[in-house]
Amino acid sequence: ATYIPIDRAYVENVLSSLLDGRGIQNSNFAIVGRTLNQFNQLLGLWRSSQAAERAAVFHEFIPSCLDRLKTLLTWEFDGQAPNKRAPRLDVYERTRAANSVGLLIFQLQDPAVQLHFTQIMVTTVMNQIKQAFSMPIVNAQASALLALYLEDSLFVLGSLSKGFPHIPEHVIEPFKQSLDLVVHIIRQVPARRVRMRALFVIRTLVGGLGEKVFPFLPPVIESLMKDNHVQDMQAFLGFLHQISHQFKDALAPVLSQIFLSLCNHVFERLNTPATPGSEEERELVGLRVAFLNFLCNVVAHDLSSIYAIAEIRPHIPALLSFVANSLNTPAFPDVVRAAFNVLKEYITPFGKDAFFQQFLLKEMIPETFKLILSPHLDAEDGKTSLTLNVAATVHLSAVSLLQDRYVVIVADLLAQQGCAPAVAATHLEVLKTNSASRLRGFWLDLHKLMNQQRQRR
Repeated sequence: ATYIPIDRAYVENVLSSLLDGRGIQNSNFAIVGRTLNQFNQLLGLWRSSQAAERAAVFHEFIPSCLDRLKTLLTWEFDGQAPNKRAPRLDVYERTRAANSVGLLIFQLQDPAVQLHFTQIMVTTVMNQIKQAFSMPIVNAQASALLALYLEDSLFVLGSLSKGFPHIPEHVIEPFKQSLDLVVHIIRQVPARRVRMRALFVIRTLVGGLGEKVFPFLPPVIESLMKDNHVQDMQAFLGFLHQISHQFKDALAPVLSQIFLSLCNHVFERLNTPATPGSEEERELVGLRVAFLNFLCNVVAHDLSSIYAIAEIRPHIPALLSFVANSLNTPAFPDVVRAAFNVLKEYITPFGKDAFFQQFLLKEMIPETFKLILSPHLDAEDGKTSLTLNVAATVHLSAVSLLQDRYVVIVADLLAQQGCAPAVAATHLEVLKTNSASRLRGFWLDLHKLMNQQRQRR
């Protein structure tokens, strides 16, 4: 490709061979796939700054390239099982074509032409989806085939928007219109994989649509959460992390609408019994970590104003109790560390509130020492050291808030575990150094000492 001359006729011949029956229009789908790969390599070359003259020659052929590539974005829904229908192009090849379409439209210099082709491409995919929706579903197999078709079509739509390095303001409207259809699919189609593809489309559009995405979030969360699938919840929590990092306090109004519903769905799912060591338990642990990270991000991304809302504020103690309960899970160090990260963020905005100080005294501090003195804590695990370092940072902040109350309760806790008064005195001296690493080291030594005492018994 680097040796292609800067010559209009030559470039036209090369593109013709790639885009006609010899290339992407070929009936052999293996040839189509290889041709798309070659086309994308050329596209990357012509976009490079080192090939500005060649890019200028190529630019005039973008509309014809788009017309040819459009045929790869859609395919008819025939309701036939894969083993009974004619072979067709793999969906991953179609998404590569869609990605190239987005990139080519972005290269167009005339905003009106950009909008024209964006409208054509998005509408083409949307119309195919609507046509599939209009077909009668007569049995479970037909429903499953429709779900598979929608999943793949949404994958193509998301890849089209993802092809844009960023979505210009003047081409936003077609993508915004597509969101209505995406939300309709999330509401109407119960298949999980379809809903995940719909969320993928929304995620790819956030960068271009910005806050215009916000009104679509409440119906999305209600639909994604209604079946309490762990993967759905984790995916949506990851999405919230993405947009909270990007929009920060601008997200607060919409987050306040969905916050309690989200919490209720997550708590309901986490309360489901799971067999120890099972795949379901691992999924629930992942969900717990994801939700703790979400709570952490609420403050870290300047969204803590939602806690001042009258409907939400009474639920803060329950959220804090959930965090405290997550501390005493030594078998899952990722959960423990995520819980301490929440407290690390929350101690500054809430530290002076009486309810939060009571939480520290009655829940956080006792649960921390249960963890430290637990025989199940793996002191040799590197994750344990990282976790206790975060915990030490939280406790040093708690000392400055609680002062003598902290010292008294820790002394009582240590005495209840049979520790000599000298242990509490040493702990106090370590606290005075205001060093998280020294406090962590003391806790690890205390853990080993208590294990030795248990073994002698």
